[in-house]
Amino acid sequence: MVIRYRVLALLTIAGCAVPNDPGDPPREARVATAQTIEWGACPGTDYAFVPNVECATVPMPLDHEHPDGRTVPVLVARVLSGSAHPNQLWMFDGGPGGSGEEFFLGILQWFRAVMPDTDFYVPAHRGTGYSAPLACPGEGATTPLGNEMTPAEWRQCRDLVVSEWGDGLQYFNVSNAVDDFAALIDMARQPGVPVYIYGLSYGTTVGWRYLARHPHQADAIIQDSIVSPNIEFISQADAYIDPLFQEFAGLCANDALCSSKMGPHPYEHVQQIVHDLDAGHCAEAGITHARLRQFMGAALISWDLRPAAFAVPYRLERCSADDVAAAQRAMGIYFTPTDDEYGYQRALEVNISFNELWESPPPSPWLIKERVDHELASLADWTKNRADIYPSWPKYAPDTSDPAWPHTEIPMLMINGDLDGETPIDLALAARDHYHGPHQTFVIIPNATHAAGYQSPTTRPDGIPCGIDIMGSFVHDPRGALDLSCLDELEPLTFDDAIGAYVLMDSGSFWDTTPVTFPLAVTQSTATRRMLARSRIR
Repeated sequence: MVIRYRVLALLTIAGCAVPNDPGDPPREARVATAQTIEWGACPGTDYAFVPNVECATVPMPLDHEHPDGRTVPVLVARVLSGSAHPNQLWMFDGGPGGSGEEFFLGILQWFRAVMPDTDFYVPAHRGTGYSAPLACPGEGATTPLGNEMTPAEWRQCRDLVVSEWGDGLQYFNVSNAVDDFAALIDMARQPGVPVYIYGLSYGTTVGWRYLARHPHQADAIIQDSIVSPNIEFISQADAYIDPLFQEFAGLCANDALCSSKMGPHPYEHVQQIVHDLDAGHCAEAGITHARLRQFMGAALISWDLRPAAFAVPYRLERCSADDVAAAQRAMGIYFTPTDDEYGYQRALEVNISFNELWESPPPSPWLIKERVDHELASLADWTKNRADIYPSWPKYAPDTSDPAWPHTEIPMLMINGDLDGETPIDLALAARDHYHGPHQTFVIIPNATHAAGYQSPTTRPDGIPCGIDIMGSFVHDPRGALDLSCLDELEPLTFDDAIGAYVLMDSGSFWDTTPVTFPLAVTQSTATRRMLARSRIR
C-alpha cells in the first residue's frame, strides 16, 4: 500500500513519475551489489527468542536511484536450517512500521517446524527497529498517552524526523525498502538455492511492489492477509472493523452460549449497553464509550480474544463487583503501555500511510473523526488519533512507474481469513482476480482473523496453525498440489476461551468469574506473549 515520493515543504503534489533514462541499466542491475554480509550477534533481546539467530547491518543508499549519496543502515536477521540443500524464505513484516522482530516471539518456530530445510531471513524495513529508526519521544511508555501520541507529541515527532532527515525523509518509502530487500537477497543468495518471499499484511504491499521492481529475482511468493492496491486504504482502517463486528454478532446470535448472554440481536444489544454507559450506567468501572469501542475492535483481531468483544459489554451491563474488576483488568491489559514495541515506529508508519495508503482526495480530519465516532467498534481509533497530524505531515509525489498489480507467472500462495477486519475478505479477493495462473492459489481460511497464516489454530496435536501448515506444503513444492487438509481440522469457532479469559480477566471464562480449571503449565506472562503474538493490531 505504498508509493515513492518527494517532499516539497508541506504541500501535497500530484505529479508524474520521472521515467528512467533510456541509457540507465535495468533497475535490478542497479541495486545489485558486490558487498558481502558479515554476520554476527543480534542487537537487543527480541531476536534471542530463536536459537542460533544471526544479524548483520548493511549500508544501503538512502535513494537507490542515486546510490552515491547518503546511506542508511539496514539490519537483517537470519536463522539457518543446517540443510545441505536449503531454500530461502524472506519475511516482510506488516505495519507499515513493523520491524520483523515480532516474528521471533513464537511465529518463526512454527515456520521452522514445517519448513525444516528452509533458511529464514527477516530484514528490518528502513525506518524501523535497528534500520535507521524514525523514533519519537512521544512513543515512550511513560508519556501522557503511553505508546500513542498526543497532537503535540505528533507535531514534535514530525519536527524531529524532518530536522534529522530533511528532504531525505521522502526516501523512507516502499520502493526504496523493496530495493533494500532485493539488494540483501542478491548478497545472501547462493547458486541453485530457491528464494521465496513471505509478505504479511502491509508486507503484501511490499510484496506487490517487489514483484513490480524485481520481477525475476524470487522463485515464488506467499501473500498473507492481503492489501489490495488502490482498493483498500489505511485512512478507512477504523471503518473496516464495524462491518466485521456486525458479522460476528450474527455468528453470536446463532451460538447457544453467546445468544444466551446477548439475546437474538447482539449488535443492537451492545448499542444499547453503550447508550446506557453514556447515560451513566456502571460509572464505577470508569470505562468510556471510546475506550470500549477501541477494545472491542482490537479483540476482534485475535482468534482467542474475540469473545471479549461481547463479554466485556455484557459484564458492564451486569456491573457486579466481579464484572467491574474483570472489565477493568481486560482494559488495563490492552491499554497499559509497553517499553518494548519490537522495533515498531509510528513515524515510519504515518510517513508511508499518509503518502501511499490514503484516499484521494484525502478526507478532512473532521470527516475522519465523524466516521470513527459513528462506529460501534474501531481499529483502536487509529485514523482518529492521526487525523490532526495528517495535513502538516510532509507529503510526496507518488511514483506511478510501477504497476499496482504487477504481472508475474511465478507460483503464488494467497491466504486470507474470512473474519479479517484489517484486510477484509471482500477487498482481498481482488488479488484472486489478478492472479489465477498455474500454481497461483487463493486460500480462504474459515473464521480466521487478520494474519490468517498463524491465526488459524487446529485441533492437531502439533499446534501448527493451519495457514503455516499450508505454507509449508507450498514451500516444499511451489508447483505441486497444495495440502489443504488442515482446513478440515480447524478449531471450531467458540465464544469462550479459557486461556484468553485467563490472560484478560484472570478467570476461567470471559462471561463469568470462575476458577481457572485448565493446567497452568505456563506463567501468565508467557500466556500473554502467546496472545500478543497472535493478535496483531497493525
